[in-house]
Amino acid sequence: MQGKYYTTTVKPNFDILGNVEVDIGDVLFDWTAFEIPKGTAALQSVSAIVAGLNGADVAGARDMELYFAKSVNGAAPPTLGDTGSAVTGIIANNSRPYIIDKVVIDGSAQRSSVHFISYNVWSLSGKIGNDSDNVNSLLSNDDDYPGTTPGYQTLWVAGLCETAVFDFGTAVALNQAGHQAIDTSAVDLVTSGTDPRLVFAAGDEVVAFVASDGSDPKQIGTVVSMADNVSLKVDAVAEAFVHTAEICNRNPIKFRFNFSY
Repeated sequence: MQGKYYTTTVKPNFDILGNVEVDIGDVLFDWTAFEIPKGTAALQSVSAIVAGLNGADVAGARDMELYFAKSVNGAAPPTLGDTGSAVTGIIANNSRPYIIDKVVIDGSAQRSSVHFISYNVWSLSGKIGNDSDNVNSLLSNDDDYPGTTPGYQTLWVAGLCETAVFDFGTAVALNQAGHQAIDTSAVDLVTSGTDPRLVFAAGDEVVAFVASDGSDPKQIGTVVSMADNVSLKVDAVAEAFVHTAEICNRNPIKFRFNFSY
């Protein structure tokens, strides 16, 4: 692998509290596994597509800390908690043996221009904003984690909210007085509020939050298409959900990690 490059895409799931503000210092997303070829890999650059709020780009600084971890004696790192939960001293200490590095993303410095008006594109390499960290972290896992593809190693990434709040609410609401039942075939969901074409794209996984505080999520399926400003077609509906439930992107952040060996 000497002199070779490897790229992987990581999409953390926001299965609970995905439509409410995440406060400074709280968990943005819990440990999310990904695989890269074996060996010590240099993380050369990170890019991220970050959803906006209610179909609009979010201005100002939204910084996040990315922590990378390995397994220990075949065990995955212990949970940091749900999105929006605080990292207590005990939780932090439990994760200590697993953590191998950290990267700080300065959202105000790395976010794209205003041209992509409904989301942000972050891209960074080398020095990160005004922080002394470098993207060129060396990552590896010499532990054998069960289920890893032969020739690869499993690593994990988790995110914490560092400055300002993150909120991936959409204000796209189901507008069906009869609610929406489970369906194993494609379904056209009628919506109100934000135009779904400003929020979703074909291939996005979506989840409905019945409660406004994000505590009652219902898995839906994958976006197929959008015909107009009130129609969202999905490939199936995994769980029934009610009229006025907020429909959100299950993966509002998509990372692309670029490695060299």
